[in-house]
Amino acid sequence: GMKDGSVTLPLGSVNIEKGARFRFFVREGDFARKELDALWTGYKKSSLTNMFQGGETPSPATACMMFSTMDRGTSLFGGKPGVESNKVSEFMPTVPSILGLKANGVIGALDEATKVEGSRKVDSLVHGSAASYAIFSSKSKRPIYSPRQAAAEASKPSAGESSDADAQVAVDRIARNLASFDPSNEAAPRDED
Repeated sequence: GMKDGSVTLPLGSVNIEKGARFRFFVREGDFARKELDALWTGYKKSSLTNMFQGGETPSPATACMMFSTMDRGTSLFGGKPGVESNKVSEFMPTVPSILGLKANGVIGALDEATKVEGSRKVDSLVHGSAASYAIFSSKSKRPIYSPRQAAAEASKPSAGESSDADAQVAVDRIARNLASFDPSNEAAPRDED
């Protein structure tokens, strides 16, 4: 691209057919922030609209994966780390952690439309300078098990417990249980209900 904003493509370097969709993208941190706000506000609005219009009550989100391209991050967001993952935490505070990875491109749809190439439909394309999110929830609507939360709840004195020694015994019991828990061969502990 040129400084005046024009773009010149060498003759024959790109095969563009008449009527083809052609887009140019500019990386800009403020716009990316606004786009994040719009994305997550839209997600929240869609969930609430469905719930209030008598649709099925959505299961609470239990996990989120974020796939972002390498050019997004501190360089795009003015030196601030974690802008995108913090936005996820803001809109989904019940999600205990966000995981993901950086890549050279992310796979996603092109708007709401489906692109047709020859005789086959292409629903997804590889995008540069983008982020994709996958949200997981429990089909049974049971909350995700959190060892840290279980230990904290066990350490709170109940109506019958009054001494610090009893609380310490409960914390030690939970710590032993957590130390013996191997997630590779057991299901997460759950209440019987």
